[in-house]
Amino acid sequence: FFVPKLYLPAHIFKCQTMFSSNFSKDVGCMDGEAERGWSDINSVASSTIAMGPGLRRDMLDDHFGNWNLEKAVGL
Repeated sequence: FFVPKLYLPAHIFKCQTMFSSNFSKDVGCMDGEAERGWSDINSVASSTIAMGPGLRRDMLDDHFGNWNLEKAVGL
């Protein structure tokens, strides 16, 4: 596993080199922050409160699928 780049400076040098994605084979450039998508979900959060579990999951899958598609198209 990797330590997100934001938190690497708080670790000792050995941890920085062992758990940094910068020094790992087959890893592209990234900041490692997986939580960026949660701020984007606020727009649908109020809609999903009234939904049942199946519809809520479908709605979130569609929302994140579209979000991923927009990121891929923008590359």
